[in-house]
Amino acid sequence: MRYLHLPPENVEIVPGKYITLHDARFPETGRVTDIKIPVDERAQLRINFLPSWGAHVFADVLDSEDDQEMYDYWKKELPGHICTIGYIATGTGDMGPNPYESKFPYALAQAAIMNTILTQNFLYEIGDEVTLGITLVLLLGVSLISPKLSPLWVTLCVYIAIAGDVTTAIVLFNLYSIILRLINPVLTVLVLSYTLITTYWYATEERERKQLRSAFKTYVSRQMLEKILDNPESLKLTGQRKEITIM
Repeated sequence: MRYLHLPPENVEIVPGKYITLHDARFPETGRVTDIKIPVDERAQLRINFLPSWGAHVFADVLDSEDDQEMYDYWKKELPGHICTIGYIATGTGDMGPNPYESKFPYALAQAAIMNTILTQNFLYEIGDEVTLGITLVLLLGVSLISPKLSPLWVTLCVYIAIAGDVTTAIVLFNLYSIILRLINPVLTVLVLSYTLITTYWYATEERERKQLRSAFKTYVSRQMLEKILDNPESLKLTGQRKEITIM
């Protein structure tokens, strides 16, 4: 807040929506603007970590007091930068994963948070309403096409729809920093579409079998009826070309 010349009364907190820094002044340019930080219900923001990071040994900075060459180096290296000081060691428990690496020193998380806020390169997560809408659209599409297609084509269409959802999520994240939830819609579509399609096919096939059994049970033998039920396509009024021998 001191860096942006912000008094406490210029900070507006709305949990679940945003934290607004009113009239934030950037010291390098003098630009004054409002910074709206998207946060969750606990007023926490998603950190936009950089794919790479760098750190200096603080003891080297302290030792430069007696080394003119190192002092001149740090004098050129550090001005214009915001420095955070933290303890980083492989034996500490303050290490954990981030989206880019499995062992990230959390002492640098503060720097990542400041970088996210100052560059305003925020991550925006799609809400539950949009996720539910996407799930319903996918389910509706699968439900409309499934009665008209074979099982193989329905399965292919389901995977195409899921691939489209994943591609959309990647594009939105890379271009607009929007996080689109994938697990819930994909699992829901896979499970419900399979259940609905299986139920529909079973009900349709069972109804057709009952109709055929009712129509032919008094005209053909039981063995012939079973063959007809196993292969309803054999009832088509089309001829067959075969090579046969007549004795």
